[in-house]
Amino acid sequence: MWRYVGAVAVILLLAVGSAQGARKVAPTNTSLPTISGTPRAGETLTAASGAWSGSSPITFAYRWQRCNKNGNGCNNIGSASNQTYTLQKGDAGHRMRVSVTASNSDGSANAVSAPTAVVADGLKPENTSPPAISGTAKAGSTLTASAGVWKNNPTSFDYQWRRCDTSGHNCNGVGQRRNTYVLSGSDVGATIRIRVTARNQFGDEQAQSVQTAVVAAAGPLPANTALPV
Repeated sequence: MWRYVGAVAVILLLAVGSAQGARKVAPTNTSLPTISGTPRAGETLTAASGAWSGSSPITFAYRWQRCNKNGNGCNNIGSASNQTYTLQKGDAGHRMRVSVTASNSDGSANAVSAPTAVVADGLKPENTSPPAISGTAKAGSTLTASAGVWKNNPTSFDYQWRRCDTSGHNCNGVGQRRNTYVLSGSDVGATIRIRVTARNQFGDEQAQSVQTAVVAAAGPLPANTALPV
């Protein structure tokens, strides 16, 4: 009887010891981290931590690195330690990679992704729907411009009002560079356009509205002087 009880106790101790031993395993990488996203300045890259074995829970820390065009000579990028990284103008012409450190209560280990393709130059704004003007084409009335629709994340817009002939040609800049313009007597008999310059860190691009109706003098509104919507 005592021999049986002793054997059971030994088995239990071995089982407990085995379970404790299984829990004390530092992380080991079994599949390298990867990077998804378009390698172009202005785009955002996202890191996947890869696959790891080891005691749970495992936490991950990320360090983005900039490499030369051959994928060598990689260095950490400032404080770029999130799982995502938005490519900057200075990243163009380089390759990027991410270093991942996996940690648990039993230790830590590091693995590095393969480099991306060479980062392309960023895209300047591109207009997909032209600016527009709202308001009444009449001296004393206020016109308001919308910037239109743009691709590639413009960060600022500049507005230039332009006084043109009745056909919308031979235009000259007038008024302050903002999105509203108060029509004056000088505009009577002319048409008005708005030219919008959109900018981001990669350049600028311009787009222009269609011309308004011919500006009428102050007083009762003649027929067909309201701007189209």
